[in-house]
Amino acid sequence: MSQSQSTINSSPGSAWNPAAAESSLERWNTLCERERWEIKPGTMELIANIFGASWYFTRFIFFRGLDITGVLESAPEKIKPDLIRQHLAGEMGSGDTETQLEILRIRKNEVMLQIFCGFLTGRLDQAMTESALTHLAEYTLITALDIVFTDEEDREHFAVLGMGRMAGEEMTFGSDLDLIFLYSGYSDDLFTRLGRQIRIFLREIASMSPAGVLYEVDT
Repeated sequence: MSQSQSTINSSPGSAWNPAAAESSLERWNTLCERERWEIKPGTMELIANIFGASWYFTRFIFFRGLDITGVLESAPEKIKPDLIRQHLAGEMGSGDTETQLEILRIRKNEVMLQIFCGFLTGRLDQAMTESALTHLAEYTLITALDIVFTDEEDREHFAVLGMGRMAGEEMTFGSDLDLIFLYSGYSDDLFTRLGRQIRIFLREIASMSPAGVLYEVDT
């Protein structure tokens, strides 16, 4: 435990939970030894910091396993909107809606973890963090809408407004999405079709999976 304890003690700030970090790090070390994973010391220190700061990202790290090291080691100094959009906009494949949304959950939480690391290490201040999280929410919302609403004609009849923290570019790690759905024109068929797709969208975007969740939504 000497290496683990040394890593935990190097974590800055009074907000860290050394007990949580130590417990999760023990499990992580056991997993690394069993799978013969070799992880850079700097990455291990960052992982220990995350273990002591967030149960949500601790869970995500164990879900992603060794793949998470690439996410952490490739985190840019500044999280720019173009980088967020590029990461989310990758090919989703030909899977069904549920499969594509699961891929989106992974990508969204990878970016959010990189933002979280930037905040923990001081590379991103509060304003920069909130801005990056707002851009992440916006592009995640657009991508999720593209996955669920596949009929281009239907998309022409409605728009989604982001309110609250999203509108003020003040998103935090635990923020939900305050959304207003607007549609033009009216017919029983259009209303029924859009209503069904909106219900699917709201259910799927807030669903928890092993990859985490996209966002809670308040309409």
